[in-house]
Amino acid sequence: MIEILSLISAGSALIIVLYFLKDRYFSWKSEIEIDIENTFFSIFKSPENTLTDKLGIGFYHLTIVNHSKMPYTIKSLELKYMLKNTRKTADSFVIITGELPNGNPAIIQSNDIDNIVLMNWRNLRSEIGKYSLLDPGTVLSGSAFFIFDCGPSEVNEVHGLELVLVDYRKKRYKQTIKIEENWKTPIRKGFYILNRKFVVKEDSSIHFL
Repeated sequence: MIEILSLISAGSALIIVLYFLKDRYFSWKSEIEIDIENTFFSIFKSPENTLTDKLGIGFYHLTIVNHSKMPYTIKSLELKYMLKNTRKTADSFVIITGELPNGNPAIIQSNDIDNIVLMNWRNLRSEIGKYSLLDPGTVLSGSAFFIFDCGPSEVNEVHGLELVLVDYRKKRYKQTIKIEENWKTPIRKGFYILNRKFVVKEDSSIHFL
């Protein structure tokens, strides 16, 4: 009888330990959701920056949703990736934004023939800095650009993408990103993200500052 009670006690202790381990290590995956839309590869162009002419990837619309019952202190969003056989990490880069006639921010994607204005580009890294807490039910949205440690000619060598959300308690949420072939279209057409201030006038003309 004593042996049976000991086994029950040990089993209960194991269940309790597993419960707390689940809460600490596993539950965040179901509590935090990262959604991406309008993703593209592009060259990063900024003559005064050592990263100029590197390959980058942009997430035009990216949202982070807190589905849990508790607040989270979001620290950063990282991109982990494989370049050939090496695992690397990139932090989101704050692209210099221009201004639309209505005052909203934007960035320019160009190939020296055509200019594409990506309206309402709000750097997610800056948006994260505005939130001390991501309260339950809160949706954090913005745009993110990551720069790879390679040139555009190596776009096919990049694989194994993971977006990693990190909070100040060192909890991490990882979401695997499957690369779509159409994301590479801007690279094939020579488009680059121009890291430069500009204004768009009422007549849609672009003036660089």
